[in-house]
Amino acid sequence: MIQLEIPWEPTSWLAPIKGKYVFYDPRASEKKATRFLISQTYTDPPLTVPTVIEFTFHFRIPKYASKKKRSDMLAGRVIPTKKDVSNLVKLYEDCLKKIVIDDDRNVAKIFSEKLYAEKDMTIIKVYTLEEYANNRR
Repeated sequence: MIQLEIPWEPTSWLAPIKGKYVFYDPRASEKKATRFLISQTYTDPPLTVPTVIEFTFHFRIPKYASKKKRSDMLAGRVIPTKKDVSNLVKLYEDCLKKIVIDDDRNVAKIFSEKLYAEKDMTIIKVYTLEEYANNRR
């Protein structure tokens, strides 16, 4: 298993914006920073076998939350609604390409969840399909 931690607020994917003469990627700087951190953390060759990826997106609890609401958020009874989980997965899956996984065509399963936590963070766990199957037994 490969575990990666991205220590800032999860960012969601956005489609490129068409300018007057070129297309502009509004998330280019976030992708660059994330890819750099991943490449510094994971230095082995990219996986070319079928993989399973688990994403856990942690969002900081808002300051205005009451004690009751805060405890519900930390217990997972209230989930963040400000970002679409599928767009979060898309951005981070793109950042893993050519560093941790050779191509996203090799991804067999994806699990993702959004939670509230004390600090913003994204945790990514990458398993080979064989490794994942052996751990489930």
